[in-house]
Amino acid sequence: GSAPGVTTHKSPINLLYENYPGLSFTCTFGDGSPLDSTQVAPMQLSHSMRFKVVCQIKEQKFEGYGSSKKLAKLAAARSALAVLEEGTPEATSNAPQGFQTQTLADHIGKLVNEKFNELMKGDLVHSKRKVLAGIVMTVNNRTESAKVITVTTGTKCVSGEHMSVRGS
Repeated sequence: GSAPGVTTHKSPINLLYENYPGLSFTCTFGDGSPLDSTQVAPMQLSHSMRFKVVCQIKEQKFEGYGSSKKLAKLAAARSALAVLEEGTPEATSNAPQGFQTQTLADHIGKLVNEKFNELMKGDLVHSKRKVLAGIVMTVNNRTESAKVITVTTGTKCVSGEHMSVRGS
């Protein structure tokens, strides 16, 4: 057993399995196309949105995206817990620091990626990119009102030794 006074933190996936028997996880590529051994991830998907996992609990569905199946499953589990345990006293005290922030970040990332895919549909030349960023506007900080204002791409990353506070 564990030492007295030591709390063990269970992963969001374990918490779901314990509290919601009968749930299911379904993994696809980030654009929803099925995983197939002969197929690779579609080119237009960003690295962080390569896989999509849908967690179904009764009639509710929760999505998560990630660069690996494991990370996408974890994101889906976090999304489910954020909704299912919202308002319960334990949810706020047991939730890891940054839990709600990560759920919001996943939602914003999904919106930006969906807008990019919508704009680049059928354009394989311009849809290839390494980095994707966007500006998303909300009304009264409500995620339901979130609207993508702009999307931008890039392929370069500045390493630490080349950074400068003067912009040089």
